[in-house]
Amino acid sequence: IFSRVRAFLHDSGHSNVHWPLAALHAARIINIEPRRSPTGEMLPSPYNLVKHRKPNLIKLHLWGCQVSIDTLPNKREHSKLSARAEIGYYMGAARLRRGDIVFLPEPGDKTLSRGGYRVSRTLVFRENITPRSITEASVTPTDDKLPSLTPSEPVQHIPYGATPDDADEEEAMLRAVCC
Repeated sequence: IFSRVRAFLHDSGHSNVHWPLAALHAARIINIEPRRSPTGEMLPSPYNLVKHRKPNLIKLHLWGCQVSIDTLPNKREHSKLSARAEIGYYMGAARLRRGDIVFLPEPGDKTLSRGGYRVSRTLVFRENITPRSITEASVTPTDDKLPSLTPSEPVQHIPYGATPDDADEEEAMLRAVCC
């Protein structure tokens, strides 16, 4: 279990204070994996033995990924255009309630070690975004790797719905009128 906990914490970029929730998520994954007997025969997973059915893998998400969670009504601003969702991080499925555990970091906390947890049923997952992927993307490239912003050939503006042939005819007409 702890090899997976270390992998979750390292891969996601979260601090070590979240290791208990990572351990619960690792145990959940281990319990739904099928086993092999010493002879090499496939055995049913512990989940199959207890529930007598296959696990629903759609509900299995990347630990530590970014999620959007509905803002509680008492914490919302009373403007029509104010935010209705908060950004948090997925910490696994809740054990005693229906829903998933979300870590909501305090504003300005760069270490992601201070904040609160909330259980919610309605989450929007962004499994390609973790704290580690955010910090790796924020590294600025060196000047020699920056792409050239000047086009090598003039940009041709084509009106919406027109084809390049229509644009060439329009350009020819403008040249005839102007010159």
